[in-house]
Amino acid sequence: LLLDNEPVASILTDTVGAYRKEISVPFKYVPEMKAQAVFYPVGNDIGQYLGASSRVAVLNVLYYQAALTAAQSTAANPGRDFLVSAVFNYGDKPALEERDLSIYLDNGLVFRGAVGTAAYLKLPVAANVSPGTHNLSFFAAPFGRYAPAEFAMPLEVNRVAPVIEVDAPGLVFL
Repeated sequence: LLLDNEPVASILTDTVGAYRKEISVPFKYVPEMKAQAVFYPVGNDIGQYLGASSRVAVLNVLYYQAALTAAQSTAANPGRDFLVSAVFNYGDKPALEERDLSIYLDNGLVFRGAVGTAAYLKLPVAANVSPGTHNLSFFAAPFGRYAPAEFAMPLEVNRVAPVIEVDAPGLVFL
C-alpha cells in the first residue's frame, strides 16, 4: 500500500486476490492524502501474473489548527527586556491547556516553554543587538492531532536616549 507514493504496508492477498489492511495515517497536517494499492508478483507468481495498481483514493485528513498571533506591548531596547503577548485561537475546536512555544529574535532562541492559550512574556534583547528592524518569530510544535502554528512580526529595536536631570542650587556659599 502506498500513501502519497510512499510505501506504508505490505499485504499478502488471499487466493482470489482480495486483501485488507488497517494502517495508521502519519501526522502530516495536510488537507488530503492519496492512497493506492500496488501489486507485483512474488515467488511462484512471477511469470504467471502481471503487476497492477489500483485507482488512487483521496483521503480527507482531519486535524486541529490554531491561529497564533502576537503583539508587542513595550519598546525593545538593547540590553533590556520587553513584553509581548501570544494568543492561540482554536476556533470551535478543543483548546490545549498547554502548548510548547519557541520564540526567535533573528533566528536566535529567546524563549522556549509551555504556555496556555494566552501568554504574556518578558523577552530579553541582548546588549549587542543593533538598533533597527528585526524579525520576531513564534513557533508552536505539532502535538498529536494539533498542527504546528507559526507567526512572525517585525520588531523595532531602538537605543535608549540618555536623559540627565540636574537640579543645581541657586545659591552657592564658599
